Amino acid sequence: MQYIREADFKAAIVEAAELCGWAVYSIPDSRRVYPRATAPGFPDLVLVRPPEIIFVEVKTSIGKLTVAQERWQEMLSKCTKVSSRVWRPGNWEEIESRLSNGAGG
Repeated sequence: MQYIREADFKAAIVEAAELCGWAVYSIPDSRRVYPRATAPGFPDLVLVRPPEIIFVEVKTSIGKLTVAQERWQEMLSKCTKVSSRVWRPGNWEEIESRLSNGAGG
């Protein structure tokens, strides 16, 4: 197989996903953006086509995961529930409850 740069591979994934009806969010490289836009190791792409969400870490055929990337992959692989919220200052009670014990809205 011919070598492909990670950026080109990522662009190909994005193009294919969009052609197949996925909404795509491409995460900026936290090592190259200041102030840091994302947490170190967060996956490169978030693909959404209800009812599915896919978090994708893009690597070349010889690319290795960093410790932070491995941590994110491990945590995400254990997730069985996805929720979506819009939080505003007036929701602070809900936010505190949700963050402190995982219960509620």
